[in-house]
Amino acid sequence: MLRVPRTGERSRHFLFEVAIVVIGVLIALVANEVVQARDWASQVGDARQTMDEQLYDMRIYMLERIKVSACIARRLDQLDAEIDKERVGPVNLYLGAPYRPFQSSSWEAASASGAIAHFDPGSRSVYANLFGFGQRIQKLNEDEFDSWNSVRTIQNHPQMDSISRDRLAAAISAARSENRMLTVAARQWLDQSLTIDLRLKPDDRRINAAPVKCLRIDQVRPDRHMVGDIFYA
Repeated sequence: MLRVPRTGERSRHFLFEVAIVVIGVLIALVANEVVQARDWASQVGDARQTMDEQLYDMRIYMLERIKVSACIARRLDQLDAEIDKERVGPVNLYLGAPYRPFQSSSWEAASASGAIAHFDPGSRSVYANLFGFGQRIQKLNEDEFDSWNSVRTIQNHPQMDSISRDRLAAAISAARSENRMLTVAARQWLDQSLTIDLRLKPDDRRINAAPVKCLRIDQVRPDRHMVGDIFYA
């Protein structure tokens, strides 16, 4: 004879099955969270590495600017002194200030992938400030590059008149102002980057520690010096 379960037994059996299902769902959810957390941690690590590599290059450029700023200022003073001459000599093609690329593709990629959202707020703010500041410095460096191009174009003209001299003086003044602003900005950027480990590699540390010798225009040799690198003997 079949035994019919009592109402209490049926209820306990039903609740037991429900509990198993709920526990299974919770386990699946927790496992999924663990997998996602591990995946995001990997993406955050990769993003941090690629961003640090680009920030390291920026640091090299900032240190370079600080080192050569006095040479750039002296070169501009030399050019300024020639404005009142009857004939201004041509500007050496290799004369100018360093033009450096400030890459931010790693920040853009990390933002697009969502990895930035998983950084701690402090780190996220530091990276945002450094890359944002770097882009503003890049724009200033582009303006400086244009000013130096104007200096070359005007000064290489075979005959200088009063208008050309005024334009040359304005271009030199602009380049001088941009050099000062870039030097100040480089120091500020370096101060803001102190919370990130961007220690110099041995070769870069050796180059940065070496003294700078400002080359005169007549000391520049195209077979030895690259454009923008004429400040190193």
